[in-house]
Amino acid sequence: MVVEGNYTESQNRSSVRTERILQRELLKSDCTFIGDISDLPGASVAINNCDGLAGLIRTDTDEYFIEPLERGTQEVEEWGRVHVVYRRSAVLQAPSDISLDYQTNEPELDVPKVLDNIANQINQTVRRRRHSDYDDYNIEVLLGVDDSVVRFHGKEHVMNYLLTLMNIVNEIYHDESLGVHINVVLVRMIMLGYSKSISLIERGNPSRSLENVCRWAHVQQKDNPEHSEHHDHAIFLTRQGFGPTGMQGYAPVTGMCHPVRSCTLNHEDGFSSAFVVAHETGHVLGMEHDGQGNRCGDETAMGSVMAPLVQAAFHRYHWSMCSGQELKRYIHSYDCLLDDPFKHDWPPLPELPGINYSMDEQCRFDFGVGYKICTSFRTNDPCKQLWCSHPDNPYFCKTKKGPPLDGTECAPGKWCYKGHCMWKNANQLKQDGAWGGWSKYGTCSRSCGMGVRFRTRQCNSPAPANGGQDCPGVNYGYQLCNMDDCPKHYEDFRAQQCQLRNSHFEFQGGKHHWLPYEHPDTHKRCHLYCQSKETSDVAYMKHLVHDGTRCSYKDHYSICVRGECVVCHHHKSIRNLNN
Repeated sequence: MVVEGNYTESQNRSSVRTERILQRELLKSDCTFIGDISDLPGASVAINNCDGLAGLIRTDTDEYFIEPLERGTQEVEEWGRVHVVYRRSAVLQAPSDISLDYQTNEPELDVPKVLDNIANQINQTVRRRRHSDYDDYNIEVLLGVDDSVVRFHGKEHVMNYLLTLMNIVNEIYHDESLGVHINVVLVRMIMLGYSKSISLIERGNPSRSLENVCRWAHVQQKDNPEHSEHHDHAIFLTRQGFGPTGMQGYAPVTGMCHPVRSCTLNHEDGFSSAFVVAHETGHVLGMEHDGQGNRCGDETAMGSVMAPLVQAAFHRYHWSMCSGQELKRYIHSYDCLLDDPFKHDWPPLPELPGINYSMDEQCRFDFGVGYKICTSFRTNDPCKQLWCSHPDNPYFCKTKKGPPLDGTECAPGKWCYKGHCMWKNANQLKQDGAWGGWSKYGTCSRSCGMGVRFRTRQCNSPAPANGGQDCPGVNYGYQLCNMDDCPKHYEDFRAQQCQLRNSHFEFQGGKHHWLPYEHPDTHKRCHLYCQSKETSDVAYMKHLVHDGTRCSYKDHYSICVRGECVVCHHHKSIRNLNN
């Protein structure tokens, strides 16, 4: 998503050059219009109705401006508002602005420029706090792009490429599996010059590079939180090697909304980088790697976004159960995500992203200059995977194991969609998604005393298409397992988990003997809290309790599953208390 009327900035060592962008995007806005006047030949109109009428009406004889006398109260007005209409000739001019050369022709009206000025005026209006749904959040993004990215894509093409990339990131965060509605909103873009770029990225040192990038982003921050370009989070893209071979991104965990730590460093190498950006921003939101410190390792092979090695692709990606749980643990503390950068509904996303990019172009983005679609062998469907090769070695074909972008032309009259080459049809029927079959159950979380095991399914039978609905419900199921009583020494599962921290968890400068602690807040009983035997202090171990841990010592029928307390019944299944 892109906020209308924003700026891109090119920064060099000596100066900052600011230039207006996205004139064509303004013409697509839901509340900006251009046109003519019926029965009045030669007349033209440029009007913005985002917050009252503001614009220009031009006839053969004169030009008229219209604007509201007050702004920012349209949502609460019942009887409209007062506007003022005046001629251009009525506007007072300073003497130095009046031309004495009467032979100079009157300049032509530049409609896009007028719209640009209107949009800039509207954007300076103080933003209202949103009154939307509980689980609706907006990450306002500063996008930093270094010289290596600009040079690779070319100054004339890099803008459209970056907007497409960010729209894909936004779409990834809209996936239903996340469980929270998050909009990724681009509010500002800065392109760095060569000298500044090499000063920020320290080759082979991801920690220092990230620190430099975060401090740079902090310096760019607008002082006024209500400014239209005030950002919550910075995303930095580079093609320089900031880490060891294979490192695609680096980010602090749970840094969102922090003035210096809400930032990510990402290696840009094609549209698949959108998953890297989404992954690193996930860390800043509090998400951990799937399978590391949680029990979602079995979801990585199916394209979970937070897999340690990102395997997600355009036709196959989802957020794991653990990612959703970890996000919900922190999201309510990120107050900066609660303000709405728009005054009206979100504008529609652009058309399919591949429409403007051929397979050859996508190969160049993925693997570098000279790479094109591999022609050494034929595939039944070129949309299943994008294979690329270089003319110097045409028989050596490479792939990132993902399909071309949706909308990429694959044959005359056909385009790629969800990994398949399909006929283009503007009137295609919507196809709602349906669940595929269940996977086998995974391993049990406990060897005795009642554990939990999980299975998953995918929304691919068929997948939703042409604006159809996602599959209803969740993509996982679970059941009880190993319900025999444990030996007496192993009865208290929560105590075992606390005891395991004795050797390595330091608190207030020392190690402790940790005892189990049941938090008085019922919403936190599936988070691991332990109490020091020596000092009686209570510490949060920054982990959920293992699946199968009892929620409370006083309740023998409820256990923790993925960080939530669920009640057991019939000895075979589990019912979520929240349902």
